[in-house]
Amino acid sequence: MKSLFWLILLAAGATAAAIGALGNGGYALLVLPPWRIEVSLNFLPILLVAAFFAFHAVLRAYSLLRQLPTQARNYQQHRQLLQSHQTLFLANRLLFEGRVGQALKKASEAYLAGAPKGLASLIAARAAQRMRNRDLVEPWVERAIKDDPDSAAAALMLLAETQIDQHRFEAALQTLEKLQKSVGRHFAAQRLEMRARQGLDDWHNALRLARQLEKREAITEQHARTIQIKAHQEIVRRWEKDASSLLTYLRKIPEDEKSPQLVQIAAVALSQMAADTAAEKLLESWLDEQADGPWHNELVALYGKLPGQDVTRRIARA
Repeated sequence: MKSLFWLILLAAGATAAAIGALGNGGYALLVLPPWRIEVSLNFLPILLVAAFFAFHAVLRAYSLLRQLPTQARNYQQHRQLLQSHQTLFLANRLLFEGRVGQALKKASEAYLAGAPKGLASLIAARAAQRMRNRDLVEPWVERAIKDDPDSAAAALMLLAETQIDQHRFEAALQTLEKLQKSVGRHFAAQRLEMRARQGLDDWHNALRLARQLEKREAITEQHARTIQIKAHQEIVRRWEKDASSLLTYLRKIPEDEKSPQLVQIAAVALSQMAADTAAEKLLESWLDEQADGPWHNELVALYGKLPGQDVTRRIARA
């Protein structure tokens, strides 16, 4: 209905204009000596409109001609950027395929071609790490941090992992400390810290981290238990305090974190501290608890070799 209304209105306007033009005999005189031009008054508006559009077309064409170099330059830049992104995607795919040498090469090309420099640097650093070309890892990590601050956390994680693989545990802890200051702690960083603590024989902190990560389900229970048992064994093996403190420490260890090896190490440590009675009671207690479990030759042999006067009682107990 609306379209019909406008159609009728347009037809009425055209009819009125035609009737007006038929009754209009005027003309316009344009004088530019020595020229004189007479133009029908009806044709003059049409001529003016046509002249306006012609002038506008000329200006538009001139503007487009002036913009051609810029447009060509922008097109080349866009094409180069597109190619750099395609190279970056290829480098990422090659990295996942395990073709790390080609991934490093393509990531370097993408970096130089103008792709997102932070991501290109990270891919190159990861490829260099997997190639065990560790001399290239740190330069690429530095480029990632410098060119793209948003990539700093990922770059520091990669650097810490590389330093741990190189057994540079102190440097790895310093790197993780920088990471903590920028983005705070997260599970992946704590797992790396736990590995570094183990490498430094810092078993107290390794034990603490293992318990935290197990509680938050960031590592499996089996993995956590392995580290906890190892930590207790190393702590007891290096025990330099008195026997009473060692026994207090042993009593605080949860049952699921104990092992026959730990009991054996603790008994030997107590015996070296001349606490043979305490070592004897520790072995007896453990063997009594494991009466229905597997037989432990090492513990029984150690129990028999402990110094002491009451050997007959121990034989009877055995």
